This record gives sequence, structure tokens and C-alpha cells, in this order.
Amino acid sequence: MFCRLTRSSTGLSPEFMRRLYIAVALPRMMYAAEVWYTPVSRMDDEERLRSLAGITKKLGSIQQIAALKIMDAMRMSLMDVVEIHVGLLPMELMMDKVCHRYVMQLASLPQAHPLHKPLR
Repeated sequence: MFCRLTRSSTGLSPEFMRRLYIAVALPRMMYAAEVWYTPVSRMDDEERLRSLAGITKKLGSIQQIAALKIMDAMRMSLMDVVEIHVGLLPMELMMDKVCHRYVMQLASLPQAHPLHKPLR
């Protein structure tokens, strides 16, 4: 569907495609990431590390397709460069950002909140 929207003849502009990706696709991919994603530096279990690396890789490939279509670049382009030009973080950093934001939300709960006491 994303490929159809990025056609050069009838598609949306790259700016609107980027907005659409950030507003629709990223929240769906990051849904409940704070529950199932653990940053790689904190994991000891080798099997869990491999499974999360696979998930991160699959989500990264989706982001690569979107970045290539937004920038209208060739498939052989360096993805780091394409992601920088499009203005997207690499998937691992994006997932770390989501988890960090969630931890900050939990840390800043008011004292009247029911979860404040168990989290302290």
C-alpha cells in the first residue's frame, strides 16, 4: 500500500509520506514495545537476544522499504544515509526511545496514582 502512495506520477509528496509513516506505521510497529522489547545491553539470555534481534531486523526492513520509497532512492543505497536524509532513527534506537519514554512516564507519575507506590 505504501508503494502505491509514493508513485511519482500520482502519489503524495515525500514530505507527506514521511508524515504518514511517522503518524500511522511507526505507532503500529511500536505498539506495546515497552512490554516485549528489552534493550540488548541488559539481556543475559542468549535465546531471547536472538529472538529480539530477529524482530528488530524485521521491523528495520519495513522501515527501510518506507525510507526508500519516501526518498525515492534505489534499493542498493546505503540505508544509514537514506534514514538520515529522511529523518528517521534506526529501528534499534527508535525502540530504545519508546522504552525510555515509557520509563520516564512511569517515573513521573503523581503520588496519588495507584502505580506510584509499587514502582517506588
